[in-house]
Amino acid sequence: MSEKYNWVNGILSEKRNVIDKTLARLRDLCFPQVKTYILRNKGSIEDAEDVFQEGLMVLYDNILMDRFQGNSAVQTYLFAICRNKWLSILNKRKTIIPEDFAHIQEQEYLDIDSESVEKFMNNLSEGCKKVLYAFYFHGSTMREITKQLKLKNEQIAKNKKYLCMKKLMDIVIKDQLDMNSFLK
Repeated sequence: MSEKYNWVNGILSEKRNVIDKTLARLRDLCFPQVKTYILRNKGSIEDAEDVFQEGLMVLYDNILMDRFQGNSAVQTYLFAICRNKWLSILNKRKTIIPEDFAHIQEQEYLDIDSESVEKFMNNLSEGCKKVLYAFYFHGSTMREITKQLKLKNEQIAKNKKYLCMKKLMDIVIKDQLDMNSFLK
């Protein structure tokens, strides 16, 4: 018997304790990967728990309704369900993470001279510095930033982050243009 078959048989069992044990083992095996994915992609532990629980219910229903074809491992199938649910939630929140870059950690693609960053950041207001440092350098969520800065809601924090990032990019672009005209 293959592993896929055992998971399916455990869920299809007529014994409640076998079903519960199977689902608990799936949770122990698969939840850490889903949690890591969601935390790396703008989610919280609560988000991960909710998405995983919903994903587990979808998997359970799909197996009961004979919609699981067995073309992939149950764990892979469950992760895909959870990943798609999370991407759907992010889409609704308007903070989509491009799938191609979702697995990349900041350290892998962010190699910036800290003195340059400081120079550009010093041209921003204190409020903008706080938002950008909290989000990009400390990994704070919008919920945490909202509390830290005592803003009314997360949407205001998102708008502030967007405007501050736009200001920062304008400063960087202007500095680059000034440098280019100086070099000519």
